Amino acid sequence: MALFGSALLLTASAAMFRDWRMAVVAGISFTAAAYLRSSFEIVMHPAAVLLVVFWGACILILILGRRDSDRLSNGRKWTRIWIERANSRSFADFKIVAIVFVTFYALTLPYRLLNLERHGSASWVFGDYYFAYPWLTDGEYTQVQSFVLRGGGNVACRIDRQRCEEFATKRRQLGAQAVPIKDYKAAFYDTATSSPIAWLREKAPVIVKFWFSRPTFGAPVQGPYWPGILAAALIAASVLLATYLVVGYWLFWPTVFIGGYLGGSLVIWNLVHLEVRYVYPAQVLSPVLAAIALVVFLSTLPGGIWRRAHRKLPAFTTHAKPVELIDTN
Repeated sequence: MALFGSALLLTASAAMFRDWRMAVVAGISFTAAAYLRSSFEIVMHPAAVLLVVFWGACILILILGRRDSDRLSNGRKWTRIWIERANSRSFADFKIVAIVFVTFYALTLPYRLLNLERHGSASWVFGDYYFAYPWLTDGEYTQVQSFVLRGGGNVACRIDRQRCEEFATKRRQLGAQAVPIKDYKAAFYDTATSSPIAWLREKAPVIVKFWFSRPTFGAPVQGPYWPGILAAALIAASVLLATYLVVGYWLFWPTVFIGGYLGGSLVIWNLVHLEVRYVYPAQVLSPVLAAIALVVFLSTLPGGIWRRAHRKLPAFTTHAKPVELIDTN
């Protein structure tokens, strides 16, 4: 968690100061966190997807800015100011953030290649055995496995009872290994994608219960609610500020990392059984996410506490006189 939090802070500094060396160090920190805890590798993929989405948006904005510069100069004030802001920082921001991901994926490649050679797959982790748990009925869980059941491990079985009973019948008749893992896996993803509302309805109460648990090992223990409330409030603030920065200033990189990390975490919590320790990273990192979003927001205000080194970058639009922007310094 310390490595991942440091990587987030290093990324923020690299983006605000246009420092590619710091971006490389951030990528190294993300990689170190991933080698120590596989969930930190998983959440980097949604962030990378968001980066690609914003890259496409950058291209579109650049095309619009160049093609329609004359029309924009006579258009609505907010629209032309936003287009000019996006033009002036899109590719500079993208290059810095891309360096972080290139470093991360380059340094995780050796382990992927090792797995490919030994196991025939470049996957970071191998947990296919887990896909059997969602299709066990409540009565099939042993006392040792009960923590999986308490963590919502058989949500798929609760939603698709007919398929769950078919699997259970095969196990009773032919033995525990009667159903191949690939069948469990295919059924798992089919159920999750075909019944997302029912899935969330089953899993949401479990997530809430574990989020507000006292620090413990195993099952959640009811305790004071204020730590969970504070962490949730900080996460909500970071999401709202990141959204505002995208809409108002086209500062998309906070959304890439805040949205990617939180979105990836939610996906993990929804698909696997929960343990109290699984929510610790999001709770511990919530002040880091909120601090990054807040500092970037403050840098956009007149007389902000942080002078952005790239605020004076010229616009990419060259076919017309750039729109006069308000000097926020």
